[in-house]
Amino acid sequence: MIALLHEGDMIGNRYRVASQLARGGMGNVYLAKDTKLGDKLLAIKEIQQANHETFLEEARILTSL
Repeated sequence: MIALLHEGDMIGNRYRVASQLARGGMGNVYLAKDTKLGDKLLAIKEIQQANHETFLEEARILTSL
């Protein structure tokens, strides 16, 4: 998958992409800073097109972590 986000990109006028952490079959994972919470670090996943059930299953798994 080609990365659509790049270092310095802003998401939702809040999250600034710091770097790409991983690349996989379903998408890319980025390290980002929450500019409204003192640059708190978090991971953001950019996914390729997925069917509704696949998306919901991954969301359930990630929220349980």
